[in-house]
Amino acid sequence: MYHLYVSLKLNIHVTFDNFFTSYVLVDKLFAEGIYATATVRSNRIDLPLLARQRPEMTRGEYKWRTKNHTTYIQWKDTKHVHLLSTAFSPSTVTETSRRLRTGETIQVPRPSAVKQYTRRMGGVDRFDQQHGSYSVSRRSRRWWIRIFYFLVDTAIVNAHILHSAVHPDNCSTQLQFRVILFRALIGSFSSRRRSTAAVNFVRRR
Repeated sequence: MYHLYVSLKLNIHVTFDNFFTSYVLVDKLFAEGIYATATVRSNRIDLPLLARQRPEMTRGEYKWRTKNHTTYIQWKDTKHVHLLSTAFSPSTVTETSRRLRTGETIQVPRPSAVKQYTRRMGGVDRFDQQHGSYSVSRRSRRWWIRIFYFLVDTAIVNAHILHSAVHPDNCSTQLQFRVILFRALIGSFSSRRRSTAAVNFVRRR
């Protein structure tokens, strides 16, 4: 999944998870004028040697390498997090709260790329939650059918979000919104076969 963010300067910034990410992809997007920030699997090709290492780092510590316009970042949280970014400087650091098992809350440094990735991918997580609750998808051996169902679900979720924003006083749950939508689309149509009245034929002599 990915998140698309358009800034006021009309520069495009995409955020996606590690399923798609590679250095070649991120570099190609930058060449097309598209900034990217994404997690990346440490065994991808064209990553620096640091990606395959597990250096001893304390929580909040991070290391990075740069190549052309792309920055690779390895950040230590509860585990090692790997990112590629063409949008944020690795030297910019913020802090985030983490709760220990003892109940104590501490402040942990984190690169701005990690912060922005987490903030933007949160929208994807919320979409996945709404999409998965009442999905119209059905199993099929034809791959394009799954894409079609996904696009239908995406349109419904986005329509519900827009409807709730335009009519804040008349907000409905997603289930209620789907029921109203489906009833409007179906109308008076019924898939039941209509029983035809018996017709008596009289043979002419």
